[in-house]
Amino acid sequence: MLVVDDCDDTRELYQVLLVDAGFAVDSAADGLAAISCVERDAPSVIVTDLGLPDGGGLALCRELRSRPASVSIPIVVVTGHAGAKEKALLAGASHFLAKPVDPDLLLAVVREAATSGPPH
Repeated sequence: MLVVDDCDDTRELYQVLLVDAGFAVDSAADGLAAISCVERDAPSVIVTDLGLPDGGGLALCRELRSRPASVSIPIVVVTGHAGAKEKALLAGASHFLAKPVDPDLLLAVVREAATSGPPH
């Protein structure tokens, strides 16, 4: 599992939630660090914000979808930009949640993404 968010508190909150649920979790604060994490150890699911400092989450989704090693990794977008759902899905996200997100909903979506396989 990879959590990508430029907010340290949000990243830590998601990490604790996911680790407590039994997932192994890595994290990144921007898209470049996320790409490095994916290249080093392909996660089963990526949870990302759209508001990243180096091009944003939409660019990260597109980049991940363009790479053979990450084309089939489910991407869960969790963002405060509720109006960006269509753009996120078109960029390659498999799931979209608007902040503030309910922790139980986030866990349910991540579990579903982890077991559903590649995005359609």
